[in-house]
Amino acid sequence: GEVLICDLCFRVYHSKCLSDEYRLRDSSSHWQCPVCRVSTYEGRSRLIAEEPDLDELQLCKNCFYLSNARPDNWFCYPCIPNHELVWAKMKGFGFWPAKVLQKEDNQVDVRFFGHHHQRAWIPSENIQDITVNVHRLHVKRSMGWKKACDELELHQRFLREGRFWKSKNEDRGEEEAESSISSTSNEQLKVTQEPRAKKGRRNQSVEPKKEEPEPETEAVSSSQEIPTMPQPIEKVSVSTQTKKLSASSPRMLHRSTQTTSDGVCQSMCHDKYTKIFNDFKDRMKSDHKRETERVVREALEKLRSEMEEEKRQAVSKAVANMQGEMDRKCKQVKEKCKEEFVEEIKKLATQHKQLISQTKKKQWCYNCEEEAMYHCCWNTSYCSIKCQQEHWHAEHKRTCRRKR
Repeated sequence: GEVLICDLCFRVYHSKCLSDEYRLRDSSSHWQCPVCRVSTYEGRSRLIAEEPDLDELQLCKNCFYLSNARPDNWFCYPCIPNHELVWAKMKGFGFWPAKVLQKEDNQVDVRFFGHHHQRAWIPSENIQDITVNVHRLHVKRSMGWKKACDELELHQRFLREGRFWKSKNEDRGEEEAESSISSTSNEQLKVTQEPRAKKGRRNQSVEPKKEEPEPETEAVSSSQEIPTMPQPIEKVSVSTQTKKLSASSPRMLHRSTQTTSDGVCQSMCHDKYTKIFNDFKDRMKSDHKRETERVVREALEKLRSEMEEEKRQAVSKAVANMQGEMDRKCKQVKEKCKEEFVEEIKKLATQHKQLISQTKKKQWCYNCEEEAMYHCCWNTSYCSIKCQQEHWHAEHKRTCRRKR
């Protein structure tokens, strides 16, 4: 089909593969591919957006990588070169452990240890060296401050141990480098051994013309130069070797001595690299053990937190159920008591009404207010003759309306 060639780069596009906004308007106009358009129109804004990342990358590439990759304990790994450790004090806060990233005039750019690892510009008068005693700083030992100090101690331990962050590719590169070093050293050892053997053969071909014992002396001197053999054993082995090889040719004697020295060199190299690999193996074992312990510890902490959460939820659910049951029972008891109270009130009201009715139907002594038996006049009655006489002599004889 029809293709479009970009005026700014090598790219070629089919017209039907492009969206409407990127297609050619007319045949006379120039055409730019989507990549060039984005680079031309959006490149400057993209550079502005990425400027903070570029500034951080220029300050420290290790900090930039670790802050974006964020492995476990990423802020504790030392950078290359190491950052200066200080106590920094922001306005409104106490002294806090931090790393120095850069210094400009009277300001220091630091990054704090702790949970969020925040950055800030701090005046130099609010900076104290990390070796200053904590008691002199008068800090408030909160949970965040203790966590930051724990992270600082881990960072200092990594510094003492020389433990830096290494990715998997770097570890693989080191293993390949060590294997290449061992193979290269073996090749160099073979190369250095071959000229020696050739040189020895050349000397042997010339020296037998003078005297026969001459190669034996040379073999003795070469065997005495071996550093790993003890001196007394070396003399005995040389003498016995000289006696055994006196009947043989000088060439065979020198070859056996050269083979012995080559074997000793190979043994030394083997011991050296065996020690290197054993050390590397021990380090890997310790790292693996430490990693295993860390994983187990994290798993235990996770299980413990999950158990605590499940326990808390179960207790909350049980308390909620018990509270609901208690509320329901209290409501039932309250309703029952209310019904009984209403019934009792009704019953008492009925009894009270009956008593009032009965009381109204009776007559009462005007003198002592007991139930009356003797009627005197329209509103006066007495319970006994005694009360009648007392009340009569006291006042009733003046007001009595009874017809005589």
